[in-house]
Amino acid sequence: MVRIQIVSIYLDCIFECIGLFFTAMERSYIPMIIEIFILPMHIFWCQFFVVTMGHGFIGVAYAAITTDVVAISIVFIMMRFIKDRELKEAWVPFSREIFVELKQFIRIAFAGLMIYCFQQWSSEGLYFMSGWIGQKDLAAVVIVFSIMAIIYFIPASLSLSISALVGQYLGSDKVDKAITTIKIAYTLGAILIACLFFVLQSFAVEISQIFTTNEEIQSKASKAIIA
Repeated sequence: MVRIQIVSIYLDCIFECIGLFFTAMERSYIPMIIEIFILPMHIFWCQFFVVTMGHGFIGVAYAAITTDVVAISIVFIMMRFIKDRELKEAWVPFSREIFVELKQFIRIAFAGLMIYCFQQWSSEGLYFMSGWIGQKDLAAVVIVFSIMAIIYFIPASLSLSISALVGQYLGSDKVDKAITTIKIAYTLGAILIACLFFVLQSFAVEISQIFTTNEEIQSKASKAIIA
C-alpha cells in the first residue's frame, strides 16, 4: 500500500508543478477544468478498484494513480494541439535545462521542504498520540482533523497561486503588480479566516453530525471545534 501510494504522491507532485506552470502563465483555469473533469472519474475508479476488482483499501491507491495518470495525459495531449503560442513557447516538459543551477534550486527549496515536513510530522505525531485517549475521544479527534484537512487546502492552494503570480511579476520586472498581488492575498486570507471562524463557531454541531450519528462523539467534536 505504502509503495503504491508513493507513486501516487509523485504523480500528484508532477500535476501540482504543471498547475503552477499554468498559474504562472495566467492560465490557472486550465488545471481547474481538468480537476473538475477528473473528479467524477476518480469516484468511478475508486468504485472499480475497491469494489468491482475487490482490492479493498489498496484499490484507493490504484484509483489515485489512475486518476493522476489520466490528468497528466490530458495536459500533454492538450499541449500537443493547443494553439496558444505563448504557452507552446514556454512549455518544456522534459529537457536537460531542468538541471541548470540545480544546486541553487535545492538550496532554496530545502528550507521550504523542511518546513512542510515538520508541519506534516507534527500532525502525524498528534494522530498517534490521539490513540491513547480512548475510542470516543479518538473518533472526535478524527472528525476535527478531517475538518482541518479540508480547510487546509484552501490557503494552501491560494498560497501556491500567489507564489506563482508574484514570481512571474518579479521576473517580468512588474514590481507594482507583485505588491498588489500580495496585498490581495492578505485581504483574501483575512476574509477566508473570518468566514471559516464564523462557520465553525455557528455550525459546529451540524458539522459534527455529518461525520457520525453518535451523540457523545458529536458533543466532543463540536466542543473541540468551538474551543
